[in-house]
Amino acid sequence: KSSITSLSTNAESTDRSWVSTGITAFRAGRLEALLGYTRRDGFESRVPKDNEFVDGRSNARNSWLGKLIYRFNDTSQLAFTTDEDDFEVAGITARNLIGPTGFRGQDESLENQVSRERISLAYTFNDPKSQGFLSGARIQVYYQEAEVDEFRRQDFIRTGAGVDRRRVRRLNNTFLDEVVGGEIQLQSKFAIGNVLNRLIYGVDISTTRNERIRDGLETRFNAAGRPILTTNVIGADNFPVKDFPDSDTFRLGIYAQNEIELSKTFSLIPGVRFDVYRLDTNIDALYLRNPGATAADFRDSAVSPNLGFVWQTTPELAIVGRYARGFRAPLYSEINAGFTNLTNPFFRYKTLSNPDLKPETSDTFELGVRGNFSQFRFSATGFYNDYDDFIETFADAGVDFTIVPGFPVNLFQSQNVARARTYGFELGGEYRFSPKPHGFSLLAGLGLTVGDDLTADQPLESVDPFKAVVGLRYRAPEDVWGADLIATFATEPRLRDDRPAGSYEPEGYTVIDLIGYYNITPLLTLNVGVFNLLNDQYFLYSDVRSLINSPEPADIGRFAQSGISLRAGLTWRF
Repeated sequence: KSSITSLSTNAESTDRSWVSTGITAFRAGRLEALLGYTRRDGFESRVPKDNEFVDGRSNARNSWLGKLIYRFNDTSQLAFTTDEDDFEVAGITARNLIGPTGFRGQDESLENQVSRERISLAYTFNDPKSQGFLSGARIQVYYQEAEVDEFRRQDFIRTGAGVDRRRVRRLNNTFLDEVVGGEIQLQSKFAIGNVLNRLIYGVDISTTRNERIRDGLETRFNAAGRPILTTNVIGADNFPVKDFPDSDTFRLGIYAQNEIELSKTFSLIPGVRFDVYRLDTNIDALYLRNPGATAADFRDSAVSPNLGFVWQTTPELAIVGRYARGFRAPLYSEINAGFTNLTNPFFRYKTLSNPDLKPETSDTFELGVRGNFSQFRFSATGFYNDYDDFIETFADAGVDFTIVPGFPVNLFQSQNVARARTYGFELGGEYRFSPKPHGFSLLAGLGLTVGDDLTADQPLESVDPFKAVVGLRYRAPEDVWGADLIATFATEPRLRDDRPAGSYEPEGYTVIDLIGYYNITPLLTLNVGVFNLLNDQYFLYSDVRSLINSPEPADIGRFAQSGISLRAGLTWRF
Protein backbone atom coordinates (compact mmCIF):
# COMPACT_ATOMS: atom_id res chain seq x y z
CA LYS A 1 0.00 0.00 0.00
CA SER A 2 1.43 3.39 -1.00
CA SER A 3 -0.27 5.40 1.77
CA ILE A 4 -1.77 4.95 5.23
CA THR A 5 -3.49 7.32 7.66
CA SER A 6 -4.28 6.84 11.33
CA LEU A 7 -6.62 9.01 13.41
CA SER A 8 -7.02 8.51 17.16
CA THR A 9 -8.67 10.31 20.04
CA ASN A 10 -8.42 9.64 23.79
CA ALA A 11 -10.13 11.10 26.85
CA GLU A 12 -9.13 10.76 30.52
CA SER A 13 -11.27 11.55 33.54
CA THR A 14 -8.69 12.47 36.19
CA ASP A 15 -7.43 15.57 34.41
CA ARG A 16 -10.36 15.94 31.98
CA SER A 17 -7.88 15.75 29.13
CA TRP A 18 -8.59 15.15 25.47
CA VAL A 19 -5.85 13.98 23.10
CA SER A 20 -6.28 13.74 19.33
CA THR A 21 -3.60 12.45 16.94
CA GLY A 22 -3.41 12.23 13.18
CA ILE A 23 -0.60 10.52 11.26
CA THR A 24 -0.34 10.07 7.52
CA ALA A 25 2.44 8.44 5.51
CA PHE A 26 2.92 7.72 1.82
CA ARG A 27 5.47 6.40 -0.67
CA ALA A 28 6.08 7.68 -4.20
CA GLY A 29 8.88 5.88 -5.98
CA ARG A 30 12.06 6.30 -3.92
CA LEU A 31 10.55 9.03 -1.74
CA GLU A 32 8.72 8.36 1.54
CA ALA A 33 7.05 10.96 3.76
CA LEU A 34 5.33 11.05 7.14
CA LEU A 35 3.43 13.85 8.83
CA GLY A 36 1.95 13.68 12.33
CA TYR A 37 0.10 16.08 14.61
CA THR A 38 -1.11 15.73 18.20
CA ARG A 39 -3.29 18.13 20.18
CA ARG A 40 -3.74 17.75 23.92
CA ASP A 41 -6.00 19.81 26.21
CA GLY A 42 -6.45 19.14 29.92
CA PHE A 43 -6.41 20.36 33.49
CA GLU A 44 -4.47 19.67 36.67
CA SER A 45 -4.99 16.07 37.82
CA ARG A 46 -7.19 15.45 40.83
CA VAL A 47 -5.78 13.42 43.73
CA PRO A 48 -7.67 11.14 46.15
CA LYS A 49 -7.60 13.75 48.97
CA ASP A 50 -6.15 17.15 49.90
CA ASN A 51 -7.21 18.67 46.59
CA GLU A 52 -7.23 22.08 48.28
CA PHE A 53 -3.45 22.00 47.78
CA VAL A 54 -3.70 21.19 44.06
CA ASP A 55 -3.35 24.07 41.62
CA GLY A 56 -6.23 24.97 39.33
CA ARG A 57 -4.52 24.91 35.94
CA SER A 58 -5.30 24.22 32.32
CA ASN A 59 -2.83 23.13 29.67
CA ALA A 60 -2.66 22.85 25.91
CA ARG A 61 -0.03 21.15 23.77
CA ASN A 62 0.63 21.04 20.03
CA SER A 63 3.12 18.50 18.69
CA TRP A 64 4.24 18.19 15.07
CA LEU A 65 6.37 15.51 13.43
CA GLY A 66 7.59 15.48 9.84
CA LYS A 67 9.92 13.05 8.08
CA LEU A 68 11.22 12.70 4.52
CA ILE A 69 13.21 9.66 3.37
CA TYR A 70 14.88 9.26 0.01
CA ARG A 71 16.11 5.74 -0.79
CA PHE A 72 19.06 5.82 -3.17
CA ASN A 73 18.91 2.02 -3.43
CA ASP A 74 18.17 -1.02 -1.29
CA THR A 75 21.12 -0.34 1.04
CA SER A 76 21.33 3.43 1.52
CA GLN A 77 18.97 6.28 2.31
CA LEU A 78 18.88 9.92 3.42
CA ALA A 79 16.37 11.00 6.07
CA PHE A 80 15.34 14.48 7.18
CA THR A 81 13.34 14.71 10.41
CA THR A 82 11.79 17.68 12.15
CA ASP A 83 9.58 17.80 15.21
CA GLU A 84 8.19 20.65 17.26
CA ASP A 85 6.44 20.73 20.62
CA ASP A 86 4.62 23.76 22.08
CA PHE A 87 3.20 23.50 25.59
CA GLU A 88 1.17 26.18 27.38
CA VAL A 89 -0.01 26.18 31.00
CA ALA A 90 -2.26 28.77 32.61
CA GLY A 91 -4.12 28.90 35.88
CA ILE A 92 -4.20 29.78 39.55
CA THR A 93 -2.03 28.32 42.31
CA ALA A 94 -3.74 26.89 45.37
CA ARG A 95 -4.26 29.93 47.61
CA ASN A 96 -3.12 28.35 50.87
CA LEU A 97 0.30 27.55 49.35
CA ILE A 98 1.47 31.05 48.51
CA GLY A 99 2.58 33.91 50.70
CA PRO A 100 5.79 34.76 52.53
CA THR A 101 6.04 34.73 56.31
CA GLY A 102 3.27 36.83 57.87
CA PHE A 103 1.16 36.91 54.70
CA ARG A 104 -1.79 34.94 53.43
CA GLY A 105 -2.19 34.20 49.74
CA GLN A 106 -4.95 36.11 47.97
CA ASP A 107 -4.27 35.13 44.39
CA GLU A 108 -1.51 33.74 42.15
CA SER A 109 -1.80 33.34 38.40
CA LEU A 110 0.60 31.45 36.17
CA GLU A 111 1.39 31.47 32.48
CA ASN A 112 3.99 29.00 31.30
CA GLN A 113 5.11 28.50 27.69
CA VAL A 114 7.51 25.71 26.72
CA SER A 115 8.69 25.19 23.16
CA ARG A 116 11.07 22.61 21.74
CA GLU A 117 12.13 22.04 18.17
CA ARG A 118 14.57 19.58 16.68
CA ILE A 119 15.83 18.96 13.16
CA SER A 120 18.16 16.20 12.02
CA LEU A 121 19.66 14.91 8.79
CA ALA A 122 20.91 11.31 8.68
CA TYR A 123 22.49 9.15 6.02
CA THR A 124 22.26 5.39 6.56
CA PHE A 125 24.01 2.56 4.77
CA ASN A 126 23.33 -1.08 5.60
CA ASP A 127 24.47 -3.97 3.44
CA PRO A 128 24.80 -7.28 5.35
CA LYS A 129 26.02 -8.96 2.15
CA SER A 130 28.76 -6.44 1.51
CA GLN A 131 32.03 -7.94 0.30
CA GLY A 132 33.97 -4.84 1.23
CA PHE A 133 35.33 -3.79 4.63
CA LEU A 134 32.41 -1.43 5.32
CA SER A 135 29.04 -3.12 5.81
CA GLY A 136 27.14 -0.33 7.58
CA ALA A 137 27.29 3.38 8.31
CA ARG A 138 25.23 6.11 9.92
CA ILE A 139 26.12 9.78 9.66
CA GLN A 140 23.88 12.24 11.47
CA VAL A 141 23.83 15.95 12.33
CA TYR A 142 21.15 17.56 14.51
CA TYR A 143 20.07 20.78 16.17
CA GLN A 144 17.69 21.16 19.11
CA GLU A 145 16.42 24.22 20.95
CA ALA A 146 14.18 24.25 24.01
CA GLU A 147 12.87 27.43 25.62
CA VAL A 148 10.80 28.02 28.76
CA ASP A 149 9.09 31.33 29.51
CA GLU A 150 7.21 31.44 32.82
CA PHE A 151 5.24 34.38 34.20
CA ARG A 152 3.72 34.49 37.70
CA ARG A 153 1.59 37.16 39.36
CA GLN A 154 1.27 36.80 43.14
CA ASP A 155 -1.06 38.81 45.35
CA PHE A 156 -0.54 38.76 49.14
CA ILE A 157 -2.27 40.35 52.13
CA ARG A 158 -0.28 40.87 55.35
CA THR A 159 -1.99 39.47 58.44
CA GLY A 160 -1.68 40.82 61.99
CA ALA A 161 -3.20 43.19 64.49
CA GLY A 162 -3.94 46.60 63.02
CA VAL A 163 -2.09 45.83 59.80
CA ASP A 164 -3.53 45.27 56.35
CA ARG A 165 -0.80 45.78 53.79
CA ARG A 166 -0.88 44.24 50.31
CA ARG A 167 1.97 43.12 48.05
CA VAL A 168 1.81 42.22 44.34
CA ARG A 169 4.67 40.35 42.70
CA ARG A 170 5.33 39.92 38.99
CA LEU A 171 7.92 37.21 38.32
CA ASN A 172 9.33 36.14 34.95
CA ASN A 173 11.64 33.15 34.45
CA THR A 174 13.29 32.15 31.17
CA PHE A 175 15.39 29.10 30.35
CA LEU A 176 17.27 28.14 27.18
CA ASP A 177 18.76 24.76 26.24
CA GLU A 178 20.39 24.69 22.80
CA VAL A 179 22.22 21.65 21.41
CA VAL A 180 24.20 21.15 18.19
CA GLY A 181 25.70 17.75 17.54
CA GLY A 182 26.62 14.97 15.18
CA GLU A 183 27.57 11.32 15.06
CA ILE A 184 29.41 8.98 12.73
CA GLN A 185 28.98 5.25 13.34
CA LEU A 186 30.55 2.62 11.07
CA GLN A 187 30.31 -1.16 10.95
CA SER A 188 32.74 -3.61 9.41
CA LYS A 189 32.67 -7.38 9.06
CA PHE A 190 35.80 -9.40 8.52
CA ALA A 191 37.30 -12.78 9.34
CA ILE A 192 40.57 -13.61 11.03
CA GLY A 193 41.08 -17.24 10.16
CA ASN A 194 37.74 -18.88 10.86
CA VAL A 195 36.72 -16.25 13.42
CA LEU A 196 34.09 -13.74 12.26
CA ASN A 197 34.40 -10.17 13.60
CA ARG A 198 31.70 -7.48 13.64
CA LEU A 199 33.36 -4.17 14.44
CA ILE A 200 31.27 -1.09 15.35
CA TYR A 201 33.20 2.15 15.78
CA GLY A 202 32.54 5.85 15.62
CA VAL A 203 32.55 9.29 17.14
CA ASP A 204 29.84 11.51 18.64
CA ILE A 205 30.24 15.19 19.38
CA SER A 206 27.93 17.91 20.74
CA THR A 207 27.90 21.33 22.30
CA THR A 208 25.13 22.57 24.60
CA ARG A 209 24.27 26.12 25.61
CA ASN A 210 22.26 26.72 28.82
CA GLU A 211 20.94 30.05 30.09
CA ARG A 212 18.45 30.90 32.83
CA ILE A 213 17.31 34.35 33.97
CA ARG A 214 14.78 35.16 36.68
CA ASP A 215 13.33 38.67 36.92
CA GLY A 216 10.74 40.23 39.16
CA LEU A 217 9.17 43.32 40.68
CA GLU A 218 7.16 43.72 43.88
CA THR A 219 4.70 46.56 44.51
CA ARG A 220 3.75 47.26 48.13
CA PHE A 221 0.54 49.01 49.20
CA ASN A 222 -0.42 50.76 52.43
CA ALA A 223 -3.55 50.09 54.45
CA ALA A 224 -5.50 52.51 52.24
CA GLY A 225 -4.62 50.49 49.14
CA ARG A 226 -2.21 53.02 47.64
CA PRO A 227 1.15 51.86 46.21
CA ILE A 228 4.05 53.05 48.35
CA LEU A 229 7.02 51.17 46.88
CA THR A 230 8.05 49.15 43.84
CA THR A 231 11.23 47.12 44.27
CA ASN A 232 13.22 44.43 42.53
CA VAL A 233 14.47 43.07 45.89
CA ILE A 234 12.17 40.17 46.75
CA GLY A 235 13.07 37.79 49.56
CA ALA A 236 16.66 36.65 49.04
CA ASP A 237 16.73 37.78 45.40
CA ASN A 238 17.90 41.08 43.93
CA PHE A 239 16.33 40.75 40.47
CA PRO A 240 17.24 40.08 37.75
CA VAL A 241 19.39 37.07 38.73
CA LYS A 242 20.77 33.90 37.21
CA ASP A 243 20.59 30.62 39.12
CA PHE A 244 23.71 29.45 37.30
CA PRO A 245 26.08 31.25 34.93
CA ASP A 246 25.59 30.95 31.19
CA SER A 247 27.17 27.58 30.41
CA ASP A 248 28.60 25.87 27.34
CA THR A 249 29.15 22.12 27.57
CA PHE A 250 31.30 20.30 25.01
CA ARG A 251 31.16 16.50 24.76
CA LEU A 252 33.27 14.25 22.55
CA GLY A 253 33.18 10.46 22.50
CA ILE A 254 35.23 8.05 20.41
CA TYR A 255 34.37 4.37 20.68
CA ALA A 256 34.94 0.93 19.21
CA GLN A 257 33.34 -2.44 19.94
CA ASN A 258 34.07 -5.78 18.32
CA GLU A 259 31.82 -8.83 18.44
CA ILE A 260 34.13 -11.82 18.01
CA GLU A 261 32.24 -14.99 17.06
CA LEU A 262 34.50 -17.66 18.54
CA SER A 263 31.93 -20.34 17.73
CA LYS A 264 28.34 -20.64 16.58
CA THR A 265 27.22 -20.39 20.20
CA PHE A 266 29.78 -18.13 21.91
CA SER A 267 30.76 -14.53 21.18
CA LEU A 268 33.19 -12.27 23.00
CA ILE A 269 32.54 -8.50 22.85
CA PRO A 270 35.43 -6.22 23.88
CA GLY A 271 35.16 -2.46 23.54
CA VAL A 272 36.61 0.86 24.60
CA ARG A 273 35.38 4.46 24.75
CA PHE A 274 37.27 7.71 25.13
CA ASP A 275 35.32 10.73 26.47
CA VAL A 276 36.22 14.39 26.61
CA TYR A 277 34.03 16.72 28.68
CA ARG A 278 34.43 20.48 28.96
CA LEU A 279 32.23 23.01 30.79
CA ASP A 280 32.84 26.72 30.21
CA THR A 281 30.94 29.35 32.18
CA ASN A 282 30.41 33.06 31.64
CA ILE A 283 30.26 34.69 35.07
CA ASP A 284 28.56 38.05 34.50
CA ALA A 285 27.05 40.71 36.71
CA LEU A 286 23.62 39.04 36.82
CA TYR A 287 25.02 35.80 38.20
CA LEU A 288 27.11 37.66 40.80
CA ARG A 289 23.88 39.24 42.15
CA ASN A 290 22.93 35.78 43.39
CA PRO A 291 23.79 35.69 47.14
CA GLY A 292 26.80 33.45 47.75
CA ALA A 293 27.22 32.73 44.04
CA THR A 294 30.23 30.55 43.25
CA ALA A 295 30.97 28.96 39.89
CA ALA A 296 33.70 26.98 38.21
CA ASP A 297 34.69 25.68 34.79
CA PHE A 298 35.36 21.98 34.40
CA ARG A 299 37.52 19.83 32.14
CA ASP A 300 38.19 16.12 32.17
CA SER A 301 38.63 13.06 29.98
CA ALA A 302 38.52 9.34 30.54
CA VAL A 303 39.16 5.99 28.86
CA SER A 304 36.46 3.40 29.62
CA PRO A 305 37.01 -0.22 28.57
CA ASN A 306 34.31 -2.89 28.56
CA LEU A 307 34.11 -6.61 27.93
CA GLY A 308 31.06 -8.77 27.39
CA PHE A 309 30.05 -12.22 26.18
CA VAL A 310 26.99 -14.02 24.82
CA TRP A 311 26.73 -17.80 25.21
CA GLN A 312 23.79 -19.40 23.40
CA THR A 313 23.74 -22.61 25.44
CA THR A 314 20.66 -23.94 23.64
CA PRO A 315 18.46 -22.48 20.87
CA GLU A 316 16.11 -21.22 23.61
CA LEU A 317 18.57 -20.18 26.33
CA ALA A 318 21.39 -17.63 26.39
CA ILE A 319 23.77 -16.51 29.14
CA VAL A 320 25.20 -12.99 28.91
CA GLY A 321 27.77 -11.14 30.97
CA ARG A 322 29.48 -7.76 30.92
CA TYR A 323 32.11 -5.66 32.64
CA ALA A 324 32.20 -1.91 31.95
CA ARG A 325 34.20 1.00 33.26
CA GLY A 326 31.94 4.03 33.63
CA PHE A 327 32.55 7.77 33.59
CA ARG A 328 30.06 10.55 34.36
CA ALA A 329 31.08 14.19 34.43
CA PRO A 330 29.01 16.51 36.65
CA LEU A 331 26.36 18.58 34.88
CA TYR A 332 26.43 22.36 34.78
CA SER A 333 23.43 22.46 37.13
CA GLU A 334 25.20 20.20 39.65
CA ILE A 335 28.45 22.20 39.75
CA ASN A 336 26.91 25.68 39.61
CA ALA A 337 23.50 26.16 41.21
CA GLY A 338 21.95 28.82 43.40
CA PHE A 339 18.16 28.68 43.23
CA THR A 340 16.12 29.86 46.24
CA ASN A 341 12.38 29.23 46.67
CA LEU A 342 10.72 30.85 49.68
CA THR A 343 7.14 31.18 48.36
CA ASN A 344 5.77 27.94 49.82
CA PRO A 345 5.11 28.44 53.55
CA PHE A 346 5.37 24.70 54.19
CA PHE A 347 8.63 23.91 52.38
CA ARG A 348 11.30 26.52 51.64
CA TYR A 349 14.55 25.46 50.02
CA LYS A 350 17.79 26.63 48.44
CA THR A 351 20.23 24.81 46.15
CA LEU A 352 23.97 25.37 46.58
CA SER A 353 26.82 25.30 44.07
CA ASN A 354 29.65 22.81 44.44
CA PRO A 355 32.61 23.95 42.32
CA ASP A 356 34.72 21.15 43.86
CA LEU A 357 32.50 18.40 42.43
CA LYS A 358 34.53 15.58 40.87
CA PRO A 359 33.59 13.25 38.01
CA GLU A 360 32.05 9.92 38.94
CA THR A 361 33.75 6.68 37.88
CA SER A 362 32.46 3.17 38.28
CA ASP A 363 33.10 -0.51 37.65
CA THR A 364 30.00 -2.44 36.62
CA PHE A 365 29.58 -6.22 36.57
CA GLU A 366 26.48 -7.89 35.11
CA LEU A 367 25.44 -11.51 34.64
CA GLY A 368 22.17 -12.52 33.10
CA VAL A 369 20.20 -15.29 31.45
CA ARG A 370 17.56 -14.97 28.72
CA GLY A 371 15.08 -17.64 27.70
CA ASN A 372 12.60 -17.80 24.83
CA PHE A 373 10.50 -20.95 24.80
CA SER A 374 7.25 -21.73 23.01
CA GLN A 375 5.07 -20.67 25.97
CA PHE A 376 7.56 -18.95 28.22
CA ARG A 377 9.99 -16.06 27.83
CA PHE A 378 12.04 -14.50 30.59
CA SER A 379 15.15 -12.51 31.42
CA ALA A 380 17.07 -12.27 34.68
CA THR A 381 20.04 -10.02 35.35
CA GLY A 382 22.12 -9.44 38.44
CA PHE A 383 24.47 -6.46 38.71
CA TYR A 384 27.06 -4.90 40.99
CA ASN A 385 28.39 -1.34 40.62
CA ASP A 386 31.37 -0.01 42.53
CA TYR A 387 31.69 3.81 42.49
CA ASP A 388 34.43 6.31 43.20
CA ASP A 389 33.22 9.88 43.81
CA PHE A 390 29.58 8.90 43.28
CA ILE A 391 27.55 12.04 42.44
CA GLU A 392 24.48 12.30 44.67
CA THR A 393 22.40 14.97 42.95
CA PHE A 394 21.03 17.65 45.28
CA ALA A 395 21.62 15.70 48.45
CA ASP A 396 20.46 17.07 51.79
CA ALA A 397 22.91 19.76 53.02
CA GLY A 398 21.23 20.83 56.25
CA VAL A 399 18.91 23.67 57.25
CA ASP A 400 19.52 27.44 57.33
CA PHE A 401 17.58 29.61 59.81
CA THR A 402 19.17 32.92 58.74
CA ILE A 403 17.64 33.34 55.25
CA VAL A 404 14.15 33.69 56.75
CA PRO A 405 14.83 34.53 60.42
CA GLY A 406 13.31 31.94 62.69
CA PHE A 407 12.07 29.69 59.88
CA PRO A 408 13.89 26.68 58.36
CA VAL A 409 15.11 26.82 54.76
CA ASN A 410 16.21 23.38 53.53
CA LEU A 411 19.56 23.29 51.73
CA PHE A 412 20.42 20.93 48.86
CA GLN A 413 23.76 20.41 47.14
CA SER A 414 25.14 17.87 44.69
CA GLN A 415 27.96 16.09 46.49
CA ASN A 416 30.55 13.39 45.91
CA VAL A 417 30.40 10.20 47.94
CA ALA A 418 34.01 8.97 48.04
CA ARG A 419 33.04 5.28 47.94
CA ALA A 420 29.64 3.89 47.07
CA ARG A 421 28.08 0.79 45.62
CA THR A 422 24.80 -0.36 44.17
CA TYR A 423 23.74 -3.92 43.51
CA GLY A 424 20.59 -5.79 42.74
CA PHE A 425 18.68 -7.67 40.07
CA GLU A 426 16.02 -7.31 37.40
CA LEU A 427 13.54 -10.01 36.40
CA GLY A 428 10.91 -10.05 33.69
CA GLY A 429 8.88 -12.55 31.74
CA GLU A 430 5.61 -13.92 30.44
CA TYR A 431 4.10 -17.41 30.71
CA ARG A 432 1.29 -18.36 28.30
CA PHE A 433 -1.01 -21.19 29.44
CA SER A 434 -1.62 -22.28 25.85
CA PRO A 435 0.83 -22.83 22.98
CA LYS A 436 -1.59 -20.89 20.81
CA PRO A 437 -1.17 -17.09 20.57
CA HIS A 438 -4.49 -16.48 22.34
CA GLY A 439 -5.64 -17.31 25.86
CA PHE A 440 -4.40 -16.38 29.32
CA SER A 441 -0.86 -15.52 30.35
CA LEU A 442 0.97 -14.29 33.42
CA LEU A 443 3.25 -11.25 33.30
CA ALA A 444 5.90 -10.23 35.79
CA GLY A 445 8.64 -7.65 36.05
CA LEU A 446 10.53 -6.54 39.13
CA GLY A 447 13.67 -4.70 40.03
CA LEU A 448 15.65 -4.27 43.22
CA THR A 449 18.57 -1.89 43.63
CA VAL A 450 20.38 -1.52 46.94
CA GLY A 451 22.61 1.52 47.31
CA ASP A 452 25.19 2.12 50.05
CA ASP A 453 27.33 5.11 50.95
CA LEU A 454 30.42 3.14 51.99
CA THR A 455 32.14 6.26 53.31
CA ALA A 456 29.43 7.03 55.87
CA ASP A 457 28.11 3.45 56.15
CA GLN A 458 24.60 4.68 55.30
CA PRO A 459 22.06 3.97 52.53
CA LEU A 460 22.18 6.01 49.33
CA GLU A 461 18.92 7.93 49.44
CA SER A 462 19.00 8.67 45.70
CA VAL A 463 18.23 5.02 44.90
CA ASP A 464 14.60 4.15 44.14
CA PRO A 465 12.93 1.47 46.30
CA PHE A 466 12.03 -2.06 45.22
CA LYS A 467 9.29 -2.21 42.60
CA ALA A 468 7.38 -5.13 41.12
CA VAL A 469 4.74 -5.34 38.39
CA VAL A 470 2.63 -8.48 37.96
CA GLY A 471 -0.33 -9.04 35.73
CA LEU A 472 -2.86 -11.38 34.18
CA ARG A 473 -3.35 -11.04 30.41
CA TYR A 474 -6.00 -12.40 28.06
CA ARG A 475 -6.01 -12.34 24.27
CA ALA A 476 -9.12 -13.53 22.40
CA PRO A 477 -8.86 -15.76 19.31
CA GLU A 478 -7.85 -13.80 16.21
CA ASP A 479 -6.98 -10.92 18.55
CA VAL A 480 -10.54 -9.58 18.53
CA TRP A 481 -10.11 -8.21 22.06
CA GLY A 482 -7.73 -8.32 24.96
CA ALA A 483 -7.38 -7.21 28.56
CA ASP A 484 -4.61 -6.85 31.17
CA LEU A 485 -5.07 -6.70 34.96
CA ILE A 486 -1.87 -5.11 36.30
CA ALA A 487 -0.75 -4.71 39.90
CA THR A 488 2.23 -2.51 40.80
CA PHE A 489 3.95 -2.85 44.17
CA ALA A 490 6.60 -0.54 45.64
CA THR A 491 8.20 -0.67 49.07
CA GLU A 492 9.33 2.18 51.28
CA PRO A 493 12.86 3.44 50.48
CA ARG A 494 15.99 2.73 52.49
CA LEU A 495 16.81 5.94 54.36
CA ARG A 496 19.72 7.09 56.48
CA ASP A 497 19.31 6.51 60.22
CA ASP A 498 20.89 9.88 61.11
CA ARG A 499 18.05 11.96 59.65
CA PRO A 500 16.40 14.57 61.90
CA ALA A 501 13.84 13.13 64.30
CA GLY A 502 10.27 13.30 63.03
CA SER A 503 11.27 13.48 59.37
CA TYR A 504 8.83 12.41 56.68
CA GLU A 505 9.10 8.76 55.62
CA PRO A 506 7.47 7.81 52.29
CA GLU A 507 5.36 4.67 52.41
CA GLY A 508 5.13 1.79 49.98
CA TYR A 509 2.06 1.35 47.83
CA THR A 510 0.01 -1.03 45.70
CA VAL A 511 -1.78 0.16 42.57
CA ILE A 512 -4.10 -1.92 40.40
CA ASP A 513 -4.96 -1.02 36.79
CA LEU A 514 -7.28 -2.68 34.27
CA ILE A 515 -6.70 -1.99 30.58
CA GLY A 516 -8.16 -3.51 27.45
CA TYR A 517 -8.94 -3.11 23.77
CA TYR A 518 -11.54 -4.25 21.25
CA ASN A 519 -10.89 -4.42 17.51
CA ILE A 520 -14.30 -3.37 16.24
CA THR A 521 -13.02 -3.91 12.70
CA PRO A 522 -9.49 -4.65 11.48
CA LEU A 523 -9.06 -0.88 11.04
CA LEU A 524 -11.01 0.47 14.05
CA THR A 525 -9.86 -0.14 17.64
CA LEU A 526 -11.38 0.88 20.98
CA ASN A 527 -8.99 1.22 23.95
CA VAL A 528 -10.25 1.48 27.55
CA GLY A 529 -8.41 1.62 30.87
CA VAL A 530 -9.33 2.09 34.53
CA PHE A 531 -6.31 3.20 36.57
CA ASN A 532 -5.76 3.11 40.33
CA LEU A 533 -8.85 0.97 40.80
CA LEU A 534 -8.69 1.22 44.62
CA ASN A 535 -8.39 5.03 44.53
CA ASP A 536 -5.38 4.91 46.85
CA GLN A 537 -3.30 7.98 47.59
CA TYR A 538 0.32 7.14 46.83
CA PHE A 539 3.55 8.93 46.05
CA LEU A 540 6.42 8.21 43.69
CA TYR A 541 9.68 8.37 45.62
CA SER A 542 11.22 10.63 42.96
CA ASP A 543 8.49 13.22 43.67
CA VAL A 544 8.95 13.36 47.46
CA ARG A 545 12.63 12.57 47.91
CA SER A 546 13.42 16.23 48.63
CA LEU A 547 11.05 16.10 51.64
CA ILE A 548 12.58 13.18 53.54
CA ASN A 549 14.72 15.27 55.90
CA SER A 550 11.90 17.53 57.09
CA PRO A 551 8.60 16.95 58.89
CA GLU A 552 5.76 15.90 56.62
CA PRO A 553 4.44 19.11 55.04
CA ALA A 554 0.80 20.06 55.32
CA ASP A 555 0.53 20.17 51.53
CA ILE A 556 1.86 16.64 51.00
CA GLY A 557 -1.29 15.78 49.04
CA ARG A 558 -0.22 17.93 46.07
CA PHE A 559 2.65 15.48 45.43
CA ALA A 560 0.30 12.47 45.16
CA GLN A 561 -0.46 10.55 41.99
CA SER A 562 -3.92 10.60 40.45
CA GLY A 563 -6.83 8.77 42.01
CA ILE A 564 -9.11 6.38 40.16
CA SER A 565 -9.48 7.43 36.54
CA LEU A 566 -10.96 6.27 33.27
CA ARG A 567 -9.18 6.55 29.93
CA ALA A 568 -10.85 5.66 26.64
CA GLY A 569 -9.99 6.20 23.01
CA LEU A 570 -10.58 5.23 19.39
CA THR A 571 -8.02 4.61 16.66
CA TRP A 572 -9.03 4.49 12.99
CA ARG A 573 -6.61 3.42 10.26
CA PHE A 574 -7.33 3.77 6.56
